[in-house]
Amino acid sequence: MPSAEVAAVAGETWWVVPVTAEPETATAIVDQVTEQLQRAGQSVVSAENAHERFEQRISMPASSLTQRQIDEWVATSRSAVRNLARADYDAARRDLLMTQELSTAAAEELNREAARARQVLDTCLYMVRALIETLQSEEAEAQARECRRLVPRVEPSQHRHTPEVVEILERLDRAAAREPAGRIRVHSEPPGCIVRLNGVQQGETPFALDDVAQGIYRLQVECDPEVRGRVYRAQVTEGLTEITVDSAFDEHVDSRPIVHIKPSAESVRIAGLLASRIGARVALLEPAPGGWTLRAVTETSAGNAVALDAPDLVAALEAAVAPEVEEEVEAPSAPTTPLPAWRTYTGIGAAVLGVAGLSLGAVFHFQRDSAGDRYVIAMPSDIDYLQRQAKWNDLGPRTYAFAALGGVLLGAGAVLALPEREGVPWWGWVSGALGVGALAGAVVAAVTLEGGCDNIADTPQQCVDRGQGGGRAMLLGMAAVPLLTVPLVYLFGRDPSGTLEVGTEQGGASLRWRGRF
Repeated sequence: MPSAEVAAVAGETWWVVPVTAEPETATAIVDQVTEQLQRAGQSVVSAENAHERFEQRISMPASSLTQRQIDEWVATSRSAVRNLARADYDAARRDLLMTQELSTAAAEELNREAARARQVLDTCLYMVRALIETLQSEEAEAQARECRRLVPRVEPSQHRHTPEVVEILERLDRAAAREPAGRIRVHSEPPGCIVRLNGVQQGETPFALDDVAQGIYRLQVECDPEVRGRVYRAQVTEGLTEITVDSAFDEHVDSRPIVHIKPSAESVRIAGLLASRIGARVALLEPAPGGWTLRAVTETSAGNAVALDAPDLVAALEAAVAPEVEEEVEAPSAPTTPLPAWRTYTGIGAAVLGVAGLSLGAVFHFQRDSAGDRYVIAMPSDIDYLQRQAKWNDLGPRTYAFAALGGVLLGAGAVLALPEREGVPWWGWVSGALGVGALAGAVVAAVTLEGGCDNIADTPQQCVDRGQGGGRAMLLGMAAVPLLTVPLVYLFGRDPSGTLEVGTEQGGASLRWRGRF
């Protein structure tokens, strides 16, 4: 039988990747090998899906714009300004939507030059002006936030925007200063490469930035100033985001029109790096006299090349990795009594509803977070001040109620649907550890709430911060319920002599157990 290493990855997904300088001509052989492996019962990602997954998980080529496209973008931006000046908002909106579409799709290319990056920001802010002047205040604020993310760390041109646009931008800046920023660290091999966020040059690797607004950025690392870096999707959240770019990998692997490796002495090593990044085995197609050969490559090993016409291609690939070893006989497991079908289906149904409940609780929590930001930056004289206050207040009970319902239903689903067995399985202990962590996070979130909220009109920021902290504690606590239920079911059985009581109210919720195990 195959070696222990190969056996460990048996059943994993294959990616068929050719070594070629002409990927268009290799598409047919990739499809042929994919079908051959699928007929042998293997899970194989098609060339089309591999292309999409690579660009979602790893990187994509930089956008390419012709001078004609750039000139048309500039002309359309100027046309939008003229239409705004004439108060022809329909025409201005059509022009601005066209410019915005190109700006979003090719931000890393348009923002490479400082003057053009400022023009991208100005054009985006013209849309804010159009929305303000057509009395769409919420849409204008959302658009201004998108403009800040689209062109990071660049200021707009002076004297080109109305006082209303400048005011909303300054208000967003003040609100952003109060929000927790993200941190980003970028490393490269070799070091000393240029780092760009959405096309705007930021510095060189090793690169660190500690006040990045949270959001999704298009990140490029360029070791050769004449070559556009591949675009990595950088999700910056509160805390640290680390990205490491291997220039040799980017140089040798391409994703269009199919995922392929360019011929070099490092092809097998690059295939191993690819296998580690996609979490799958690579069936490496290599050119040979008169045809192609195939080689199995994982993160830690690479087999010998085998002929495509082998009677059993999968067995040949596995045998090429290592010599045969004695098969280990696994002791039969103790028989278990299956659960009644109604109980399993009821448990699964409760778990599905529980996931939905917790998800809705999280959605309402984040909606409340946004509503709180909009309420805090509002002035009592604003026409929608009380409406913003009421919206924030109303979302609190929904967060608590759906979080509590979701946690209880998930816990009940675990009690009903978990399979019978002796002792606590390893994954039960993992679930319990995660539950303890979530419960500890809930306790920390609860005990670290600062200040009180006697009058929300007098201390809006303090009340919003306290309310959101309570929401976080509730969500973490209810997420801990099903996680802790898993080991408890196996430790104490399914019929404890007690009851679980959940109470919710405007300011929080409670979870109580009455009885004994």
